Amino acid sequence: MARASKMQGNIKNPLDSDSILRYNMCSIGVCRLQNMRNVTYFEIGADDLEGAVSFYSKVFDWKIEKSEDGSDYWHITTGDEEDSGIAGGLGRRFDEWNSTVNTIEVPSLNDFAMKIVGAGGKVLAPKIPIPGVGYVQYCHDPEGNAFGIVEYDESAQ
Repeated sequence: MARASKMQGNIKNPLDSDSILRYNMCSIGVCRLQNMRNVTYFEIGADDLEGAVSFYSKVFDWKIEKSEDGSDYWHITTGDEEDSGIAGGLGRRFDEWNSTVNTIEVPSLNDFAMKIVGAGGKVLAPKIPIPGVGYVQYCHDPEGNAFGIVEYDESAQ
């Protein structure tokens, strides 16, 4: 998983040139307002993995490589050297109603799992370690939409 580019700052004076630049950068998704959480990863579920790899690589020119761990999982790179894009993955569909799962970076999985449940959502499974990257956990919002939360921690095993 790659972290998204971040620019901090709030607009204070709309006529200030620095504020206008920050506003314009935010409007194209380049900024990160303080305390707001960003989508940092996406996963596409598919029944025909090879067909999905072919489709997304042909249509969007994404670089898609099979995971080296022997699983039915593919890593997606949407960007290039100039624009890192957002990292993603492609794997077996686990839920017929949710074919794409966005993952949101949080500072603490435990704290956000409690916030999710407190706001009416559900935690679907225990946190999953991703060695050298961190931990991910999958959830449902109150409408039943699946999403992930990730806590980056390079010491994860």
